[in-house]
Amino acid sequence: MDQAVLHFIESAARASDVAQLNESFLHTMRGYGIGLFAAAVLDPLRLRPEHFLASNYPSHWIEHYTDRGYDKVDPVVLRSLSADQAFVWTEPQAPRPAKQLFDEAAEAGIVSGFAVPITLRNGRHSVVSVTSDLAGDEFERLMKSSGRAVQTAIYCYHDTLCDLAGIGGHRPSPIPKLEAEVLRWLAAGKSTQAIGEILCMPECAVERHVVNALERLNLTSRDHLAAEAWRRGYLSA
Repeated sequence: MDQAVLHFIESAARASDVAQLNESFLHTMRGYGIGLFAAAVLDPLRLRPEHFLASNYPSHWIEHYTDRGYDKVDPVVLRSLSADQAFVWTEPQAPRPAKQLFDEAAEAGIVSGFAVPITLRNGRHSVVSVTSDLAGDEFERLMKSSGRAVQTAIYCYHDTLCDLAGIGGHRPSPIPKLEAEVLRWLAAGKSTQAIGEILCMPECAVERHVVNALERLNLTSRDHLAAEAWRRGYLSA
């Protein structure tokens, strides 16, 4: 685990309000060349200002974005509604409305970004997008080396933000010891087959532990599961 991300997870656990959490998150992201971020609940019908859970985007940009209805042509939003994997975005080869959106965003310092779509088992869609003023090629190289660490920090940020905002749902009961051990190896990037070999159990048993943990934590993504296991302290021992 990246030390900067571990430090952020510890800082996030101590945050008493959203302002403290945002400050810690931004400090961590700046270490990766990222200066702006936005977290929003996605509504398939319309993205409005109140759907932004937190952001340090210029306020005039959010107002302009929502007033112009840019969510209807924004490739990041449209992809996030159906994607289950994080992705890097840069100015696309897209129809004119999206091109205009990206040109105007660049004027606000939003040139390239890394988006993490988040879908919970209750059907709620959200996305956290972190952005930079770096050009596309340079930002893609940065994310190739740091994307996994940034993604883990984003998952932790999103879940802590939801807890502080009172929309995090119920707190699950402690997980069994063996399930925690499976998650420890999952967080280390091991496949279910490799975990089974390490723990001397059938792969189907490993898979069952992973599925149980996903259901317990109301998650759909295994990357998210690994990050949430760190955040809740299941892997700290």
